[in-house]
Amino acid sequence: MKSIYWWERNLENDNEAILILKTLEKNVENIFDLVSSVHSYDNPCILALPVLNVAEKYLGWIKEEID
Repeated sequence: MKSIYWWERNLENDNEAILILKTLEKNVENIFDLVSSVHSYDNPCILALPVLNVAEKYLGWIKEEID
């Protein structure tokens, strides 16, 4: 993706990759720690988005794969 952002008072214009991970809330803190430890940026954009609704069949699959 094309990313335009302010960093240390400079307007940056970079190409970046987007990574989407699907997990359960109980794993979010560990994922934040892991991504932060391996990412090349000092301050990477790591977001956890709440899921308001999810298909039961899909949620069952996620739980089977993760637990």
